[in-house]
Amino acid sequence: GWITKPPVTAAPWKVGKLDQTGQSITLVPDPKYWGTKPKLAKFVARAIPSSLTVTDAYLNGEIDEASAKKPADYKRLAKAPNTSIRIGSRWDQTLLVFGNRGILADQAVRQAIQHAVDRAAVVKVATTGLPYTPPILNNHFYMPSQAGYQDNSGGYGNFDPAAAKKLLDGAGWQDHGAGKARTKNGQSLKLHYVISSSTLTDTAEIIQNMLGQVGIIVSIDKVPDNDYFEKYINTGKFDLSVFRQVDQVFASQTIPEYQQPKGNNVFQNY
Repeated sequence: GWITKPPVTAAPWKVGKLDQTGQSITLVPDPKYWGTKPKLAKFVARAIPSSLTVTDAYLNGEIDEASAKKPADYKRLAKAPNTSIRIGSRWDQTLLVFGNRGILADQAVRQAIQHAVDRAAVVKVATTGLPYTPPILNNHFYMPSQAGYQDNSGGYGNFDPAAAKKLLDGAGWQDHGAGKARTKNGQSLKLHYVISSSTLTDTAEIIQNMLGQVGIIVSIDKVPDNDYFEKYINTGKFDLSVFRQVDQVFASQTIPEYQQPKGNNVFQNY
């Protein structure tokens, strides 16, 4: 019922109009809100399928705010007239998420993937051309700028292809050389990497290359945005994926992502 008509709201705004066809939501001030009243009479949030389209919409004056977190977007938006670029230390993380079915039911394989991926190189590819470099994150709950942050990775986040190969050898996956799939009991070590159609493939491709160096072959599958979570992530139909989580400034918001699933309830631990 919440999808078509949210029955309850909190804070200064409430839903004034929900346009399913036009993919937009108009928010208006909630007269029941007890705090500081909004300055605007209303604002409209639009669903726009990709960052490229968002950038075009902003430059055409169709929307008033756009994200410049991708280098190509920043290059175009930074030159736009009457535009203020804001850089801040937001609670913001990008995750490489593993499934735990089939081949990935083996913890040693999941740990090998961690050692095979050079996170610093991934960050460099994703942010070259931006006026900042985000730090590598080694804590599920706190950002490096928050009190309480400490490195909890236990060494598993270290880029160490030799350790990755050793883990795979120990798990029984026979090595046939870089770029060729390892095998075990007649099965090839091949993984399904799912991304949404609006996601750039550069990060997926560099991870694909890194894993190939240790004998893990990855196929990249771009699926429609509307199907990404509903048909793939929520149902566990993936081996690898990358998605972003923002503004979880309280540790309690993040707990469901690491909570052990119970029956059909996976919480947010995909």
